[in-house]
Amino acid sequence: MTNIEKVEQDLLLSKLMCIFRVNEIEVQTIVEASKACVENGAKFIEITYNHQEYEDKTFEVIQSVKEAVGQDIYVGCGTVLTIEEAKKAISARSDFIVSPILSLEVLKYAHEHDVFYMPGVMSATEAYEAYRNHAHIVKLFPTGELGLDYGKALMKPLGFIQYFAVGKMTPAFYEECLSAGFVGAGVSSSINSREILESKNYELIGNKIKEYARIANKYNK
Repeated sequence: MTNIEKVEQDLLLSKLMCIFRVNEIEVQTIVEASKACVENGAKFIEITYNHQEYEDKTFEVIQSVKEAVGQDIYVGCGTVLTIEEAKKAISARSDFIVSPILSLEVLKYAHEHDVFYMPGVMSATEAYEAYRNHAHIVKLFPTGELGLDYGKALMKPLGFIQYFAVGKMTPAFYEECLSAGFVGAGVSSSINSREILESKNYELIGNKIKEYARIANKYNK
């Protein structure tokens, strides 16, 4: 089994990705928040690349989180737009790469290095182009704003593609997404808001992820 196949297989079982954006928040705070997610059932942590600033900090956070959560957890880099960013992410030992866009250049490079890449798509054309180039899971972005009706409409002719939901996620909407046919979803604002992180309310983060994990387990039976 390749690394890409292993990551894909575990993501389909986990159905959940916890997303943290790198900004002025202390590295250790993101590390502790990530640990709270893992301790309550999460297996995938995405550290989102900040293009405005904090570039070096992005990769510092990835490495720090990887060291803190253990080998059985996947820590990857999000919002990767270019092949240069993909190279830096892989050099920082990212287990996977996520993007809000479809870059065939990044897709090819990631596959050459046996790194799982989940591109972002919005249209049927983008979804099929990603699939045709061996992206086995695509991120429908932004799912929350597009709405489930759009996702369902896309799945009718292209149901052989596996879709991941991202955007405005709540436990109720998460369950609706899984019920509609999405293979999983990313959770961001409900666990990574400035207020929650600055207050270091790791118990709140853990309790929220516990609820998402409970819902995910229902769809593995």
